[in-house]
Amino acid sequence: MVLAFAATQIATKVSAQEFLGADIQYKYVTNSDDLQDWVARSFSGSVELGFGDFSVQIDGSISEYDADGFAPTFGLHGIYRISDNLRVGAFLVTEDWIDAGENSIYNNYGLEARYDFDAVPVSAELFWVREEGVQDVGYAFDGLGGAVEYTMENGLSLNAALVSFSGDTAGVLTVVGAEYRFENRLALGVKVSQFSDNDNHRGFGVYLNKKYGSGVSFARRDWNEFLAGW
Repeated sequence: MVLAFAATQIATKVSAQEFLGADIQYKYVTNSDDLQDWVARSFSGSVELGFGDFSVQIDGSISEYDADGFAPTFGLHGIYRISDNLRVGAFLVTEDWIDAGENSIYNNYGLEARYDFDAVPVSAELFWVREEGVQDVGYAFDGLGGAVEYTMENGLSLNAALVSFSGDTAGVLTVVGAEYRFENRLALGVKVSQFSDNDNHRGFGVYLNKKYGSGVSFARRDWNEFLAGW
């Protein structure tokens, strides 16, 4: 009887999931550094489902680099809402970089938090990226970053992010941007980035984004999102 009761409670919790929000996005980014110029294009989507104070966010994307390389990604976030303003989470992302018939798989995992000050959401993340299937010499780096956004009543918002990397990718990524969201919740945005690594990476991107419901709690956490220009 105890097991039956427990099973009933679990089934009730699972069946009580709630659609919280989703978004889809297309972006086009031009990149340059001291050695070369290249273009990145990507299509991505995220959805978040709630289970009481807990929620699950699922991310997916596909990116292309100058028609030579592709990078599909999949991400999963486990999120706990401490209050209406504060939420914390943990995430795991896997991505497969495919170039000239060869592929490298990277796993990114870490912790994240977000606090909403009225029209000013602030977020932070701590993450580790490791190349899969390679011992001792696999590509690896860590990072700590934060982002802030200010939304005005006319639909315009300004945003900025700062991410510090250490390991095989080392440097500081600085990003500033602006976005205008129309009444139908479609947004057009631009972002400019500067990455202070040895090659002095710079990026300029434009994107279209469509939100559903409340959107999702966190940005995608894959390497693609960090280094594909912004």
